[in-house]
Amino acid sequence: MASDTFFAKIMTPVGKAYEGDVQSISLPGEKGRFQVLFGHAPILSTLVHGDVHVVDATGTRSSYHVKAGFVEMVNNSLTLLAESVTDGVAEGSSADANS
Repeated sequence: MASDTFFAKIMTPVGKAYEGDVQSISLPGEKGRFQVLFGHAPILSTLVHGDVHVVDATGTRSSYHVKAGFVEMVNNSLTLLAESVTDGVAEGSSADANS
């Protein structure tokens, strides 16, 4: 059974770090980690320094380390704006994509 997907874009002041259809994305919110899936209610949230875990449309997992920023999810389209983004997780962080 195919999972529902939604469009996600991760941006920094210098350009695009990620863009594509995803099954889920886990984010470091100011009040704790949270996950966004297809059909999520509209949300605008601040993000803290931490790791973003992405499961793309094919099920491939990838991680990005972000500095503080914002995320917005509206009509199955997610936009993340961060001060900076690097591939991979920060040293000492959990690499669990389901966290």
